[in-house]
Amino acid sequence: PLPAAAARARRELGFVPQQVALYPTLSARENLRFFARTLGLAPREAARSAADVLSLIGLESRAGEPVSRFSVGMRRRLNLGCGILHRPRVLLLDEPAVGVDPQSRERLFETVSALAAGGAAVLYSTHQMEEAERLCARVVLLDVGRVVASGTPAALVAQTGVSATVRVRTARSLPVGWLATEGARLVDAANGEAAVAIAHSAVVPAVLAAAMRAGGEILDFSLHRPTLADAFLSLTGRALRDDDEPAPAAP
Repeated sequence: PLPAAAARARRELGFVPQQVALYPTLSARENLRFFARTLGLAPREAARSAADVLSLIGLESRAGEPVSRFSVGMRRRLNLGCGILHRPRVLLLDEPAVGVDPQSRERLFETVSALAAGGAAVLYSTHQMEEAERLCARVVLLDVGRVVASGTPAALVAQTGVSATVRVRTARSLPVGWLATEGARLVDAANGEAAVAIAHSAVVPAVLAAAMRAGGEILDFSLHRPTLADAFLSLTGRALRDDDEPAPAAP
């Protein structure tokens, strides 16, 4: 048995593995009640907690169905539910949104955000930078097991100095030297299309005006703001990591 202090700490901890850990022949409600009991909840408390979690993850109407009938997204939501039955103060999530449909993904994100807003400390492991940027107040970037940077998403993007980029396409090819706008730098240009790195969004109108004068009608333009994914690539490079992946375990 665990020492008393370790047992108390374990009760404060919730863990949701990447590999879905559910009993397929049991219903959603039965799975939740079973795991609630293994977490030490009394029968009535387990039933009440299961009902609360079913509501939180949006599976009330499917509570009596066997998990074997569930979609991947539904199983992922139930998998999360099993980790929060005892209302943990610390929650560890390992790739909780892998392979799910957009609706389940949104419900998962809403649930995680609600748990954090309710006071839980959430450690969220993911390869998807947009998930980290959306959900996390602080991010630690790892590359081949090594910490390369940490901070808020906004600070990490600013730290790498990645610029916002305007892409513009004009009716005529843009001549050499068409861009002479302070705070803007031509990155690439070909066949009437140009990519311009900008210091701040206030220079966008001047860039578009210069493109119109030099290339005629603007057929299309877009603004790409730097993201956490851009920051990660800036810090780690674009080389594939295939040779750095750990070898699979021997059978």
